[in-house]
Amino acid sequence: LEELRRALAEAERARAAEHNELTRGVLLYKRLGLDFERAHDDRLRLIFTQLDPREPLRPFSFCVHVDDNSTYHVSECSPPLPADVIDPMLAALNAQNNFGAFVCGLRRHWRAQVNA
Repeated sequence: LEELRRALAEAERARAAEHNELTRGVLLYKRLGLDFERAHDDRLRLIFTQLDPREPLRPFSFCVHVDDNSTYHVSECSPPLPADVIDPMLAALNAQNNFGAFVCGLRRHWRAQVNA
């Protein structure tokens, strides 16, 4: 019985640790103003807020999907970024498969656009 209590207590500690980790992750996403939603045709829409200090809830978004050849494509970029910004970033994403760097790069460009 004591062994069962110890196992139960350990499971509860692990559950609490996982809950705390998930809570920290959600708070970080909220602070950064990043949200994800499913879009049409199996696309993923990423929506940033908190980029425009004059209008913090203003959305900046893009849709991304991966084709059958594992190539990333971006659509519905709003507000639009010029092709000479998006195209090299998309080429780097497809070459290096670093989605986090791609997302951070888009955020940086929108932030610069707002602060210009």
